[in-house]
Amino acid sequence: MINWLSNRHPGPELMDAPDVSHDLFKGVLKELAVINTLLGGYTPTIAGIKKVAGSNIQNLTIVDIGCGGGDTLVRLAEYAQKKGYNWKLIGIDLHPAAVEYAKDWCRHHANIQIIQGNMFDLPNLVPECDIVINALFMHHLTNEEAKASIKLMQYARMGWVVNDLHRHFLAYYSIWGLTSVLSRSPLVKYDARISVWRGWKKTDWQQLQMETQSEFEISWHWAFRWVITCKAK
Repeated sequence: MINWLSNRHPGPELMDAPDVSHDLFKGVLKELAVINTLLGGYTPTIAGIKKVAGSNIQNLTIVDIGCGGGDTLVRLAEYAQKKGYNWKLIGIDLHPAAVEYAKDWCRHHANIQIIQGNMFDLPNLVPECDIVINALFMHHLTNEEAKASIKLMQYARMGWVVNDLHRHFLAYYSIWGLTSVLSRSPLVKYDARISVWRGWKKTDWQQLQMETQSEFEISWHWAFRWVITCKAK
């Protein structure tokens, strides 16, 4: 056991700094989309949506909180188009550079809408939705913010999905090596391994489940991802 990985890194990541330049931030978003593609980071989110939606998957309004550059939304739009589904996709992010980048990234998909706003104002920004997803964003939150987000997501009509990182020494050193070779961004090289360190273990999710009194399922997916799914009662 790697003792220093026993607890979550307190953060924040460099990209979460309020004074990070917009150009640098956009460069990080571009590289993260490449990394997510290489590591199959979108498949677990789709699996979670399928589990929550069940047979009612044809027509959905899905909200992605902390949508970043919009890469997950684009993958969902492509998946829905391939399957013939009618999905309305809404991304919410607080950072103006992320919103600007996401609007450009998603411009070819008419069923995607990007909103700048605080995730904790979600019910006012999007009064109704079927499923809320939190894709590779939960590790940016503190434990208290994570608990608040779990309670917040329960407003969705059908349920919610979290796809986030497994805090594990193999994941930590693998992403360190991968970004050392492939990344040109010092932010990505630093933040990628800190992201894993700020990720979660199964016991963390069980603790969050107990503290929020939530009923959700915890499943592990490659590459070192936890998928948390909750169906509304």
